Amino acid sequence: MVEVLSGPVWEHLNFQFGPGRLERNPDSPNESLNYRKGVAHTINKDLIVDEILAGQVEPLNSYVAAFAPQLSGDNWSVYQADPAKAQELFQQALTETGKECSVVFSTTSNNDARVKMSELFVGMFEEAGIPYENQLEDSQLFFGETLDNGRWDLGEW
Repeated sequence: MVEVLSGPVWEHLNFQFGPGRLERNPDSPNESLNYRKGVAHTINKDLIVDEILAGQVEPLNSYVAAFAPQLSGDNWSVYQADPAKAQELFQQALTETGKECSVVFSTTSNNDARVKMSELFVGMFEEAGIPYENQLEDSQLFFGETLDNGRWDLGEW
């Protein structure tokens, strides 16, 4: 019998700040800290872990925690799923950027866990009232041209 458990590998969300993101999403407000905080409050990390990994792991609150827990400040723990807080921060981002803000999420389409996460995001962003769209790609395109050229808005790998 072989039992496989999660090891020291993690998935992460990444905001793109370069100009390539605007090719993917002309309304990308990633420069806004309020927007990024709003997205962080939109995402229910516990639901993702429960739905995709059957609760086998705990969401990380700092990437440092995996290697040196004594140095970790658990910085991400302040961002709990809170749709009302997410909407408040999103509205502040709309005001400060002066543009219609939206989220375009990209990841690989041939990884079942990532596809499931993108599907979970639809409901999360809808609940927070934040415009959201999935744009998934084959892994060769995503890990090649997309990442190399910075052509993602909100990405995950």
